[in-house]
Amino acid sequence: MKNINYKNSQFQFTEKPIYQYKAELIFGRNKRDSCFIPVDGVLPVDGVLPEGQFKVIKAGDQYRIVAGTDKTNRCLLMCSEEGGFRGGVRILKAGETSASRIIIAEADAGNAVESRIAVAVILSDGQHIAFENSGRGGRFVYRYHYTGGEIVYENYTQAEWNAKWQVPDPATVETI
Repeated sequence: MKNINYKNSQFQFTEKPIYQYKAELIFGRNKRDSCFIPVDGVLPVDGVLPEGQFKVIKAGDQYRIVAGTDKTNRCLLMCSEEGGFRGGVRILKAGETSASRIIIAEADAGNAVESRIAVAVILSDGQHIAFENSGRGGRFVYRYHYTGGEIVYENYTQAEWNAKWQVPDPATVETI
């Protein structure tokens, strides 16, 4: 398994009170969220976990990063996206993106003007995670696609995304 801490990620490695990757989103009083992933037995080098020397396990309802070997061609992607001015940001539902991705940590916060979401997700070769961003500037989709060796970051307008992924226009869909 490979660790990719994308350039805009809010996840930081901390040693106190425990070894962990933590994302804290704060937008004023009472408009905050945080998440963390405990790390046991392996330490990052320059903010990234050494490839092939860690694995992700689920203990109860919490995921943990532990020392070990995971020889699969998957990646642990840590990334974040901002919402547009006076808008928001959300993860596109599984039906709109890769269904078998595994989100292991998520934080989402914002206020009337700005918003942000931080996610740690396990992606297999060919999978992606996409975020919809809205605001005064319009609607956009930002996609992180894992090619098996690297993350390819792509951005689309909402119309381009709908055309590429054949998402029906809500105004033309008939409810039965």
